[in-house]
Amino acid sequence: MITPCIAVCVASARADINLIWEAMDRGPNNISRPLCAIDPLATFETPPTHYMMQDMSAMDTETAIWQVMAEEGTLPPIAGEWGVGGVISEVAAETALASGNLQTYIASGIPTPELRDAWRNGVLLGAGLQFLPDEPL
Repeated sequence: MITPCIAVCVASARADINLIWEAMDRGPNNISRPLCAIDPLATFETPPTHYMMQDMSAMDTETAIWQVMAEEGTLPPIAGEWGVGGVISEVAAETALASGNLQTYIASGIPTPELRDAWRNGVLLGAGLQFLPDEPL
């Protein structure tokens, strides 16, 4: 079953959390959208405090793993071995998943782009975060 997910991580853990996602064969730089605390004066130059990804086609088996990663710091199953062949080490991965570094928000039954955006905006508002504005062209 498809279970949409938003994952948000603190900026300081982003590089290693992305390496964990990569070790799960999810590709590089998954968590890439910069966020900051809600601030009407924020600009594209405001330092991000958090980053997010939104996966509207995540499967429930994946999101269950991501929830345990966020809630308990449990490392996900991977095809390889932690710390071998370019995979992040187990210690670094566990440190990245320390309490509060990753949050997941799961939804289902979102039939329209408008409701998808409303869900995302509600998640960000509840977390006290906003997108960083884009750099002017």
